[in-house]
Amino acid sequence: PLTGRQKKMIAKLQLSTETMIELVGQLLDVVRIEAYETALNLYPFSVVPLLRGVVAPKSTLLEEKKMRVTIDTPTSELPLAYANKDATTTILSILLDNAIAYTPTKGQMTVSVVRNLVNLIVSIADTGIGILAEEQRHIFSQFFRGSNAITSHPNGTGLGLFYAKKLAEKQQSSLWFRSKVGEGTTFFLSLPIQ
Repeated sequence: PLTGRQKKMIAKLQLSTETMIELVGQLLDVVRIEAYETALNLYPFSVVPLLRGVVAPKSTLLEEKKMRVTIDTPTSELPLAYANKDATTTILSILLDNAIAYTPTKGQMTVSVVRNLVNLIVSIADTGIGILAEEQRHIFSQFFRGSNAITSHPNGTGLGLFYAKKLAEKQQSSLWFRSKVGEGTTFFLSLPIQ
């Protein structure tokens, strides 16, 4: 049988290994997207079921942090988005993971979609730590992490938002945000409609 000290060492090694695997995976994703010279295949899909499908697997994390999530969608039927469903799923998953990681326990998150004349705008708003104004221009830079993000969640890689932005560009959509320190951040993903 293992001693308590040995169990702690094994747990630390396991965490380090998982972190390294995640980093290598993210680096490979970045290399793939940068090497892929042409745009992603675009096709029509429904955004609301996709949103629900991206949020559902996060329920355990949300429950652990006692976070409340609201999915706000119009009662009328939305047109289909014309983008890449896999890329959109990845982008939204990255944004949700960040919202969960950087929002304190008992925080709130709202996931919504609205339509304008030519796009569907998906937004993910949180009541998290926010992004310092002087650091906002760097938020989509490779390996960049906000100073308050490093303090509150030290294990990030600084690749998620960079990758999400690249994916958005490859599928002819836009990704931007608004943020205020201490109040939270809202990310917006604009998807063309069919």
